[in-house]
Amino acid sequence: MPVLKGADLVFEIDSPHAFECRIVEISETGARVVTILPVRIPEYLILRFRNGPERPVRRRWTKGKVSGLEFIHANTKKPQDR
Repeated sequence: MPVLKGADLVFEIDSPHAFECRIVEISETGARVVTILPVRIPEYLILRFRNGPERPVRRRWTKGKVSGLEFIHANTKKPQDR
């Protein structure tokens, strides 16, 4: 898998957490990321690009250390927002 860029998966369990990942594929609608260790990723989190922006994302699937993330647009509501 080619490494495109480093990033962090940022989410809050009891306190904020940031896990390093590598973006191995990216498109207009989402990204596929690989973590060093298997991480239990919540459904909603932030993908923070190194030296770049943050994007809210939704975890669509996880298989071992690889996860598919969908970019959330401003008009997308999380289940608790409905």
